Amino acid sequence: MSQATPVRIILQYRERAFQSIKTIINAFFKWRDIQPLEDYCVHICSNPPSSRLYLVLDLYCKTYPNLDLNNLDLEVFKVSGVDHCALPLLRLNETNYI
Repeated sequence: MSQATPVRIILQYRERAFQSIKTIINAFFKWRDIQPLEDYCVHICSNPPSSRLYLVLDLYCKTYPNLDLNNLDLEVFKVSGVDHCALPLLRLNETNYI
């Protein structure tokens, strides 16, 4: 992403002990080359009987504070793993564009 285009991104992943949400978000931003890294809001959603969690990222919500979130483009990704080496790597499967 080269320009600040508001978008809602959903990262679906399985909850694991000691897994850092910040690591997942930072790895995603690095993979997509998203700047600035501070201009987003995150919501964590879950389905109690399942171990799946959903990170909902609203990008550029501070740049565009009056934006109707219901009208944002939606991108959904499935996180299949995070490598916790010096440089976080994220393995993603793009599941849907809405």
